[in-house]
Amino acid sequence: MDIFLVALQISFFAPVLIRAAGNTGGAAEKTGILTEIAASARRPVMVLHGIGLLLVWAGVMFALMEGRVSRMVTVRGTLGAVLLLCAALLMTWSIVALRSWRLLPIVDPGHELCMTGPYGVVRHPMYLALDLLGLGSAVWVGTALVAVAATLLVVGGDLRARREEKALVEVFGDRYRGYMMRVGRTIPFLY
Repeated sequence: MDIFLVALQISFFAPVLIRAAGNTGGAAEKTGILTEIAASARRPVMVLHGIGLLLVWAGVMFALMEGRVSRMVTVRGTLGAVLLLCAALLMTWSIVALRSWRLLPIVDPGHELCMTGPYGVVRHPMYLALDLLGLGSAVWVGTALVAVAATLLVVGGDLRARREEKALVEVFGDRYRGYMMRVGRTIPFLY
């Protein structure tokens, strides 16, 4: 199952990397994803979220190198795999549905508000996918490092979502406020 864990981690980020490589999201295309990553380093919320993600990966790598991930099918491994598979599918669906994807919470001119597909179920499906990635990794690997990292990932994602929503309310006003009343932030039916 250890190889399957690695495959699921890679499959989670494949659509993100593909989209980042061919980004058609306005200013991000002009500045490039590396410039956006560098700008992210100056935002504490982005740093917190990034640290959570990097620590999840580091914890998974350490657990794999130390042989702490069973090669056999286990209940924990199966539950973690289901969560990671859901995370990968949700991330892919979110990337496909969203036309104006950006790493930073900046609304470009001509930005389209996406309220269909996974965005009709939750307002921030990419953050939910990252939460599922952290949770699935923590369940599967079962180390304190991955559990703490998953917590940082969830908290960082929630803070990012709140910051992003402020920008979206400024641009889309009552249209976005209405959307917020109908669709939960990262948990369906929880506003």
